[in-house]
Amino acid sequence: MPESLRDAVLMAIAVDQSVPADQLQLIDATAQTWPDGCLGLADAGEFCTLALVDGWAATVTDGEYIWIYRTDSDGTQIRLESKA
Repeated sequence: MPESLRDAVLMAIAVDQSVPADQLQLIDATAQTWPDGCLGLADAGEFCTLALVDGWAATVTDGEYIWIYRTDSDGTQIRLESKA
């Protein structure tokens, strides 16, 4: 995962989850091709482009929680997949 995209994911998590970005650590990043413009995570009634989208699955922790976020290749779409 490019460093600029990693930084965008960490900042998105910091904002979404109210966690200081300096407490977050990327523990895994896997290149993915998502089925649509919503990265396969469309909300009910949400319209998504029907094109394959290259991006990443990023697993991040703060030592207590683990989040998995999905991104497109340039970080314009960053969406929470799960939190544990």
